[in-house]
Amino acid sequence: MSGGGTEEARVNTAVIIELGGGVEESRASVDFGRLVAREQPALLRIAFRLVRDPDEARDLVQSALADGWERLDALRDADAAAGWLRRILVSRALNHLRRRRLWRRLREVFGAGVEPAEPSLPLPADAQLARGQRLARVAAALERLPAKQAAAFTLRYVEGLGLDEVAGALDVGRGTAKTHLHRALVTLRSDLVEEERQ
Repeated sequence: MSGGGTEEARVNTAVIIELGGGVEESRASVDFGRLVAREQPALLRIAFRLVRDPDEARDLVQSALADGWERLDALRDADAAAGWLRRILVSRALNHLRRRRLWRRLREVFGAGVEPAEPSLPLPADAQLARGQRLARVAAALERLPAKQAAAFTLRYVEGLGLDEVAGALDVGRGTAKTHLHRALVTLRSDLVEEERQ
């Protein structure tokens, strides 16, 4: 899924965070500027894959970094800083997805229409078109999942994080992360098989 189109390429532009003054050190002695420089590309990738919009992804990363800066004194272990930032980002993204789904449902109920789940991609070859259609079906099925299941699936199977890292990012136990992954896989498999039959 890393054969990124223009949308994914655009999300890799830098997010600028103004930290308002000098860098203070946390109890864990973390150089926040270096941490941001090292982790920002991964945070942008995760955010984009969760919300599927480059502007929203940049906004989420910006907010997560601001939250991280404000809570830096709570970080106890410098080695856990990357996972700590991912957890802040995923929490913000889950809240964002819940709000977006709520507003989409309200627009449906009140008749304002529904946007398409995925923009159509102009692909030249038949094989690329078929691949694009399959990916669009997976993305649409992923959007229908509950937020935590979608996040668990994305972190594990798209970002390649280990189960403990997924659990840490979601701020749940390992068993709960496994449950979210299992339910996501069962639902996705069922949805995609049903679509193939139609």
